[in-house]
Amino acid sequence: MESTCANCESALAGPYCSQCGEKRFEAHHLSFKHFLHEAAHELTHLDGHLGKTLRLLFTRPGALAEAYLTGKRSGLIRPLRLYLIFSLPSLFLAKNSVVSLQYLVAGTGPFAMPFAPAVAWGAKQAGLTEAAYLASRNSAFQGFQCLQITYLSTALAIGLCFLLWHKRRSHFGEHAVFALYAFCATDLVQGVMGWLVSKTHNPVLMSIGSLLGFGYMFIYIFLAARRVYGDGRWMTLLKVGALLGVAMAYGLFSVVLSLLVALPLWRAL
Repeated sequence: MESTCANCESALAGPYCSQCGEKRFEAHHLSFKHFLHEAAHELTHLDGHLGKTLRLLFTRPGALAEAYLTGKRSGLIRPLRLYLIFSLPSLFLAKNSVVSLQYLVAGTGPFAMPFAPAVAWGAKQAGLTEAAYLASRNSAFQGFQCLQITYLSTALAIGLCFLLWHKRRSHFGEHAVFALYAFCATDLVQGVMGWLVSKTHNPVLMSIGSLLGFGYMFIYIFLAARRVYGDGRWMTLLKVGALLGVAMAYGLFSVVLSLLVALPLWRAL
């Protein structure tokens, strides 16, 4: 049995170090049985907090951020941990609902004309037809687009929240808490809705699904911002409108950026 802490080398007088809190290391901690025990503990500990966290997340917009920022954190999953948990299914849903490269640049696609030189040059270099070349580059386009939707857009949202509400809450971390919880509540719902309507291949249903998803996001963020930042209705409406307006502009920019990654236009010029 160890007499000193393996982490900070302080003298041990019990199962935990009085200086850093590290548990006393023992040989059986390396066994597979102990590994399974710790894994089961982590899962049950998460499950015990998950129900309360999800209930507050989806039924009381902004309540999780408000509780965290006022120190009432017991029994709740912290924002970064919840964000990382939610980002995995969000990535999967985004991957299966993002429009294809062929839809955007082939034939009469909305970006067909500006990217025609890149498609022709890339197909020639690869020794493929243009259709085969686009199919080969589709995974690069969708992969980068998914990363932007899931991670870069969240970083942008945190910065925008700070700019819009820094007079209400001066610490950058406060806005990160708000944005991370808001992402968990809105992005997954939008992802599920987008994935479902994308399977119909019906442009009308896809448009309706996009409008419903945007409406849900607007209402949720409006209610959450009212609770966390305390602005009046009209000021909150104006700021949330600005936030989502920039988000929509970034959405268009992210598509163009993903196209440039998948189809390096500058090489063909």
